[in-house]
Amino acid sequence: MTPEQAALELAEQVEKELGHQTAPAGGMLWSTAAAGSQGAAVGRLLADRWPTAELIGTSFEGVLVDGRLDRDRPAMVLLAWAAAEGAPTVFAFEAEECDVERMAHDLLEGAGRSELGPRDLLLLFPDAHGSAPVETLLCDLAARLGRPCMVGAAAAGLEGEAALAWVGQESWPGALVGLVVPATEGSECAPAAPRVFGAGATRLASDWLRVTRSRGHWLDRLEEESALVWARRQLGLADGASVEPHLDRLLLRLRRGAREDEGTPGDHGAFDERYVVGLDADRGALCLPTPISPGDEVAFALPDAALAREALTGAVEALPRTPCLLHLKCRARDASLHGDADLEPALVAHLARDRRTAGTVSPFQIAPATDGGARLRVHTSLLVALGEEE
Repeated sequence: MTPEQAALELAEQVEKELGHQTAPAGGMLWSTAAAGSQGAAVGRLLADRWPTAELIGTSFEGVLVDGRLDRDRPAMVLLAWAAAEGAPTVFAFEAEECDVERMAHDLLEGAGRSELGPRDLLLLFPDAHGSAPVETLLCDLAARLGRPCMVGAAAAGLEGEAALAWVGQESWPGALVGLVVPATEGSECAPAAPRVFGAGATRLASDWLRVTRSRGHWLDRLEEESALVWARRQLGLADGASVEPHLDRLLLRLRRGAREDEGTPGDHGAFDERYVVGLDADRGALCLPTPISPGDEVAFALPDAALAREALTGAVEALPRTPCLLHLKCRARDASLHGDADLEPALVAHLARDRRTAGTVSPFQIAPATDGGARLRVHTSLLVALGEEE
């Protein structure tokens, strides 16, 4: 399909759903990385068709819509909305932009607010391979904005290249793009009744273990025993067996400094979870994508497909009945977890019944944290209710 054909098909679908007398006020286009420059080309054509609309877009490893998953092939999903109270506003910051004060100012100005609170939704789609530390950015932004509900997923280009973001008629490779979805006046959606739920897909495979020796990103010893010995134990491997072929199944939950105020071990908001990304067999050490220090606590975790499906069901049922559900899914929740790459998107669409579903496939997700900020999640699916509750 050519960009012209794709733009026409997307535009006609949006105009039909909004009503042909109502022009879109804004839109965000998600394309697969496999679509290459076609995403930006379609964006330019849509901008020509809707000159008053605020349009942005970026690329992901995969996209989802109404139960269908597209990955490793060209595909696009368009979220669009009409002008109304509580309608989203779009934002984009170039890859080299790192002035958090300016970013916070521009976000608030664009949303027409002096601050954002827990009932306001901030959707962020940073480049997975960008130079700015995402976790630090999230923490700094949350404090300056008023601690909105922050949620999102990692954008990505082909083979580790910058995400193919665009704004209107211009290409902005690697840009951080997103939406501010303000709570409407008199909204009954309070922090105690969130519009975002995370569905984990791992089970604990060990007790919480204290880190007794580490070097930067390297975890050497747990409870004075080799970290690699612990890994073999959790994976059910014999002494001396190679762990490397099994690393895609091994995750670590991490609690910084074993602080007592971070909740219970079963609280998903009380810990970070990361993949093990390497090992040093000679030293018996494991490598994590984040620094780790003596005194931190870790617990091994393994994927659990039944738990993942149970959590998804509970999340969809707990969310308010809005017209649209966003499904932001980890790339590892595919055939390696469920036995079928299409199972999870189909399950969410089935549970959603008459609600539209759309989403992304990414290496990590951004989820609200219990302290009012946000944290990176892996092996997680986030479900977000968009629109007015029916």
